[in-house]
Amino acid sequence: MTRRRLDAWKEIARYLGRDVTTVRRWEKREGLPVHRHRHEKLGSVYAWADEIDTWSERRSVRAEPAPLPEPAPSAAVPLLAEHPQVSAADVEQPVPGRRGGAGPGPWKVGLGLAGVAALVAALASSLAPGTRAGIDRPAHIALTPPAGVIVESLVISPDGTQVVSVGKDSAGVRLWLRRLDSLEAVPIPGSDGATSPIYGGRYRVQIDQTVGTLQYTAGLIDWRRYFMPVRPITIAVRGMQYGRYGPDAEHPQLIGLYAGYQELVHGYGVGSFASNECSGQTSGNCAVFDSLIGSRLLVANIEVRAPLVGLFRRTVDYGMLPVEVAAFADAGVTWTRNTLPTFLGGTRAPVRSYGGAMRINVFGLTILELAASRPLDRVARGWKWQLGIQQGF
Repeated sequence: MTRRRLDAWKEIARYLGRDVTTVRRWEKREGLPVHRHRHEKLGSVYAWADEIDTWSERRSVRAEPAPLPEPAPSAAVPLLAEHPQVSAADVEQPVPGRRGGAGPGPWKVGLGLAGVAALVAALASSLAPGTRAGIDRPAHIALTPPAGVIVESLVISPDGTQVVSVGKDSAGVRLWLRRLDSLEAVPIPGSDGATSPIYGGRYRVQIDQTVGTLQYTAGLIDWRRYFMPVRPITIAVRGMQYGRYGPDAEHPQLIGLYAGYQELVHGYGVGSFASNECSGQTSGNCAVFDSLIGSRLLVANIEVRAPLVGLFRRTVDYGMLPVEVAAFADAGVTWTRNTLPTFLGGTRAPVRSYGGAMRINVFGLTILELAASRPLDRVARGWKWQLGIQQGF
């Protein structure tokens, strides 16, 4: 039987259905059987088709699916938003809305049972064989990080052909791309130095119980989603509710929740209120400022952002000096046990603002945000400037 000989890199690449760069990399890192002619220049190579076939079969065995590793926690900016683990203890404890914390009524129990039944039915339908065309078994992906890289989070592309992960190595934190038909992840140029998440989503449900001299329960629901309709533009959406409930939730020793912080609602900074905005007050208080403080807080934000360099290059590239520009709209409201927001029949109206911001990653040490916003629900409605240490939500 005559052996088929493949001469030169192009013919080898054509036989494997890949480009020359990939084939060279496989020869260097994965032992692709490529031979070199003696007494000739280094680039003169050839390969045997049967050896290539044997190598491909062994490579397929080595690439057998395995469970995904758990991403390592990090304080760095999460380029890809993670999906955090939520334990049963986080969601099964009741959050009392008034003194005494009365148990759920029969109608709540009925709704809960109906919801559980619907969930079980949906799961049973999705797991039944033949209900989803083209899928007859679970899909697993084996992800082996490159040498010296710590994977912090990852996300699969909507078409299911690529995995993008956030990896940290000696060069810093950046994005890594791996196609599912390859075993190697490669860094995406220009993705280091990000100042905000750019793709994916995450949520957090948390309940804390405080006991001792002061007793109250704190609850948090934080949902965030990031879309990239066109590179490198990200549309970020956030909804967050945090509150303290129980006998001592509004004790004078506890600092009230303030909706006007720069990371929540722009344009209502603590030191930005003038005396003319508190006209008509005889008690020494300022009604417009006090309305931003409470024991419960609800915030909604939407932002369109992109790396400044990437806008010109039409790719995710932060450049030598990582700068991000953004346009945003914010809304938020706080309330107490006795002073409810308008959507619950009370008198506290939400505060709103819109504007633009620029964020700079300072040598990977911190992120500065310079924002110009226009508040819509205060007397002084002119543009407000704010500078703070803060990454995008």
